[in-house]
Amino acid sequence: MSLSAHPHNPHLFLSASSDGALHHFDMRTSPGLVGTVADMCGMNDVKHHPVTPELFVYSAEEGQVGLVDGRMAWGETGAERARIASEVAVVRVRPPLSLGRSSSHRA
Repeated sequence: MSLSAHPHNPHLFLSASSDGALHHFDMRTSPGLVGTVADMCGMNDVKHHPVTPELFVYSAEEGQVGLVDGRMAWGETGAERARIASEVAVVRVRPPLSLGRSSSHRA
């Protein structure tokens, strides 16, 4: 599990968890959860961009890395509907299938 505090607003934070969910929280609301982005694999980490906090990056258990624009990810539906990470990621990178190849084999 990972937490990322919003760099400018002390009421907002993101969480990433091994169940494959990124959650957006606003502690001024009840129950606090205002949005969810889900993926098929567990999330290892999430971090806000330090200058443009609407952007955040996540890393996943299978080596994926995604850049998400929170303005598109959370939308107006909030926590009522989880969005799929592949739908909202601005950039999504998956590692090559053959990470275990020796350096003598080049693709």
